[in-house]
Amino acid sequence: RRLAAVDPVAALPLRLRDTLPASIDSVRRALLELVRSGGSVAGRAAVLVDTRWPSLEGDDRVVVARLLAGSTPRRALALLDTLRNDGRLPPRDLVLRAELAGRVRGALSAAEAWGDAARVDDPAARRWARAQQGRQLIRAERDSAAVAVLAEVTTGGVADSAAALARWLLGDRDAAADRVDEARRHFAELVRSVPTSPLAPRAAFTAALLLVGQDDGRAAAEFEAVASRWPAAPEAIGALYWAGRARAALGDTTTATARWRRVVDRDPTSYHAALAARRLGLAVPAAPDGRRPLPPADVSATIDRMVQLEALGLMPEAGYERAALVAAAGDDSARLLAAAAALVASPRPGLGIALAERAVQGGAPSDAATLRLLYPWPYQAQIRSEAARRGVDPPLAAALIRQESRFTADAVSQAGARGVMQLMPATAAMLARAEGRRWSPALLDDPSVNIALGMRHLAGELARWPATAYALAAYNAGGARVARWRVRRGHDDPELFTERIPFAETRDYIRAILRMRAIYAALWGDAEGPGGAWR
Repeated sequence: RRLAAVDPVAALPLRLRDTLPASIDSVRRALLELVRSGGSVAGRAAVLVDTRWPSLEGDDRVVVARLLAGSTPRRALALLDTLRNDGRLPPRDLVLRAELAGRVRGALSAAEAWGDAARVDDPAARRWARAQQGRQLIRAERDSAAVAVLAEVTTGGVADSAAALARWLLGDRDAAADRVDEARRHFAELVRSVPTSPLAPRAAFTAALLLVGQDDGRAAAEFEAVASRWPAAPEAIGALYWAGRARAALGDTTTATARWRRVVDRDPTSYHAALAARRLGLAVPAAPDGRRPLPPADVSATIDRMVQLEALGLMPEAGYERAALVAAAGDDSARLLAAAAALVASPRPGLGIALAERAVQGGAPSDAATLRLLYPWPYQAQIRSEAARRGVDPPLAAALIRQESRFTADAVSQAGARGVMQLMPATAAMLARAEGRRWSPALLDDPSVNIALGMRHLAGELARWPATAYALAAYNAGGARVARWRVRRGHDDPELFTERIPFAETRDYIRAILRMRAIYAALWGDAEGPGGAWR
């Protein structure tokens, strides 16, 4: 009864092979009702339906595929492919199929899927699909085909989100090839024609970046215009920081200092605030002390059951306990923080971080105790030991692990990277052989092994590249891409390199880790040394 209140899917008789045929049919009908309901457990019901009845027919297969898209995208894409080949895929799901192809297949396959999605009747949807097709063709390095597709989207004078994306992609392509004038023309046209697009401030910011070191007077004015015109945009803080850098290059240290102080005052824990604080010679401000709340007895008991169930290999049952814990915490900040405090000390620190984030969103004070729940340091002794052995800055290592896995030992990415430091099995096997270790991929789920190998890998990247930003980019996107990106004009400057990385995921990854590095150092008592993150 308790389980049914938390998880109606798990409360169904799941041992179908041990039930009578009539019971099996009733379970199937009940699961399909949950799938069609679209409620909170519809996704889990879809997984069970697909596992037990993979040849499901009719509209139910489409619904199951949509629900599987978030949790098992490869399986969802396979279902959508089958439906499309049978001529039974609804037109609106062509876009979902293309999005999934971009996540789990190569760029050429994704470009083909987006071209298929461009057959829809809606002109706006058709233009958006063509713009996305152009994006994938650029990633596949089919340059002439990409330009032809994107030029088609930008002609005709339609000022919509597709035109903005196409202009952005064309400008970014020219910027990557150091065709500064051409890139700036595309970015200027984007801002002029679609000023309300979320890409408009990014285009104006990137256009100004292209002037850094060439015409710092114009760069400073353009950065300041971005901050003034789009004060709420994510680029506003960065624009102020780079306006300060441009002013400093012109010898105007007074204005530069004023710009950097505005950055620190507006968002003291942001990436650009950490850069500005360093230029101002300021330490990351320490948070006020606060007491970590003790978890109530029922929270501790639930976590104890969760840990014991996981130790026994009963992962679904452990998941039910986690669901009950989250449901019981509700929206009460004190209870959320208490549960977070217990979870960050358990094998599931990532869930503790998530509950602490909910508490802060609900108004919990951002004191030191709360921040240590947002930025905990599990496995601290081993991380420090391995970092010292490899010459890696310990807060940098902690920040990377939080970004990669939130300290979750059995984390698995869509690409197959595993463990707390998200190592690919092939990379881990190579590292293990280099150390003379006996190897099995299952060892990646052991935090001690994963941290030892991951720290060796990180140390290798740090030794290979002249600055931490390049090493982090290589850890995330691969060294071959970093080598290509570094040949751009001005990319001997790690800060400029980071801003101009064409992959938003990698760009945000570096910013997040360097920002969190400063926070970990301030929270856990580490001063930045010569081997620190900013060298």
